[in-house]
Amino acid sequence: MIFWVASTSAQVLDNVHIRFQISDLGNDDTCKVAYHFGSKQYIKDEALYLANDGFYHFEEDSVPPGIYLFVFPDGNYFEFLLNEQNFTLYTSKENAVTDMLVSDSKENQVFFDYLKFLNNRRGLQQKLAPEGREPSPEAKAQLDALTGEVLAYQKRIVQENDNMLVARIIKANIEPEYSSNAPEGLSDKDAQTFRYIQYRRHFFDNVDFSTEHLLYSPIVSQKIEYYLEKLTYQEPDSQIVAVERIIKLVEAGNNEQVFKVVVVELVNRYAKSKRICHDKIYVHIVEKYYNTGKAVWADETQIAKMKSRAEVLNNVLCGKKAPIFNLPTFREQSFFLAGHKAQNTIIIFYQPDCEHCKTTTTALKELYDSMSNEMTVIAVYIGSDYEEWVEHIKEFRIGDWINVYNARNKYDFAELYDIRNTPQIYVLDENLIIRFKRVGVESIPALIKAD
Repeated sequence: MIFWVASTSAQVLDNVHIRFQISDLGNDDTCKVAYHFGSKQYIKDEALYLANDGFYHFEEDSVPPGIYLFVFPDGNYFEFLLNEQNFTLYTSKENAVTDMLVSDSKENQVFFDYLKFLNNRRGLQQKLAPEGREPSPEAKAQLDALTGEVLAYQKRIVQENDNMLVARIIKANIEPEYSSNAPEGLSDKDAQTFRYIQYRRHFFDNVDFSTEHLLYSPIVSQKIEYYLEKLTYQEPDSQIVAVERIIKLVEAGNNEQVFKVVVVELVNRYAKSKRICHDKIYVHIVEKYYNTGKAVWADETQIAKMKSRAEVLNNVLCGKKAPIFNLPTFREQSFFLAGHKAQNTIIIFYQPDCEHCKTTTTALKELYDSMSNEMTVIAVYIGSDYEEWVEHIKEFRIGDWINVYNARNKYDFAELYDIRNTPQIYVLDENLIIRFKRVGVESIPALIKAD
């Protein structure tokens, strides 16, 4: 497990003192306390040492409530709830949940009773449905009964402890209840689609976006991750619709900290995404929330940097016409992209001294030789060294491509095409619209045949 140090502002508990007694740790073993925040885990600065009274003492002037972690020397851990100022936990490293005894914490008593209940039912489930074996009809009925037991237990906790953090956490993990009965007359396929849409519509029903306490747990981030990965098409426009729905739900909760964390995690998600064309979602979030002043936490320097990045990406979004360039060719002619006509155009941006570029050029040459009737290749040397460029063309025998070089450094391709490293491959259609970008050579045959 890897932790990073972070500081945040939130609703807090003052004068916190928690004692941990771990029966099977040595006198010299040091431990730590960590906490969830959004999608990450953060370590508290101070190590915990075994005191003379046999306890590890965690003391803080103020900490936000949430799910915390007691981290053992080897990096393993158990989670506990921190929503009370003073309490004691007794357990072992080897069986932290099973051996847990709680003193002076109703939150943790409910929490660990629940975890022990789940462990018990999980054991029964594994006996009824061993991995790799289809359960019998009788076992399926028993499994359904176990599922009903777990749901009833969860609901009882929520009903009996509705003002407690443990209830909010467990409620957020309960599957939403809604009518999944499809209208009469639908085909099986349409009925399945109806149920999927209903599930998706109600997916966040049990998540309380009005309190930042759930930020100090993995729940909000995990729910958003599942919604975007499993319940939403990966096509950029579908992702944008999903992102907007999530943000609207958060805005309805009217909690500035929750809004901040969710928007930051979403913009970071798509800034780092390796999926083809997902930079469109990053541009959307920046333009709608950072450029409009809604991201009040971001300073002018940060916003200017994000705006500049979004402007570059906006020039080369999938579905837009490729930026035009006019450069000299190997045959001492001028090539103007605007006048280029081909069913499928592959543009490769490269540097001759780049080893990955050489490997990619070799692979693309092999592909082109087998599919030259289906594609045209434009090779753009983004540098301006004429001799180096000519030598590269000869070495890789790519004279039958359209080869151009950036004479006198006419274009800044980092700005024009977002070329920050090489090689980079763009796939254009017959109208010079960007269909795909930043793809590998091995993906090209399937991509140019895709609808």
